[in-house]
Amino acid sequence: MPIVVIKGPQGCGKTRHAALLSAHFGCTQLIEEAVPAGAHSWSDGSLVMISGAMPPDWHNPGGIHVLTFAEALPMAVSQQQHPSAAKDAQGMRRD
Repeated sequence: MPIVVIKGPQGCGKTRHAALLSAHFGCTQLIEEAVPAGAHSWSDGSLVMISGAMPPDWHNPGGIHVLTFAEALPMAVSQQQHPSAAKDAQGMRRD
């Protein structure tokens, strides 16, 4: 399962659209962080919502997809228009 990081300012709609984004990216756990604690604290299947900037020393160890909310939402909405491709996000955990 992927680890997906969605960056966007506070109040832009990240949490409001969390179930839609989780279903699109195949994530089962939601993590909300104002400032990222770091990839070491994220597990496979995590959808990480970040409102702060990535620390200057942060580097992607690989296997983590980092998108802005403006990039991610249209992808998820496009999938929602094709219900047969959508996944059920009912089992998503919130941490």
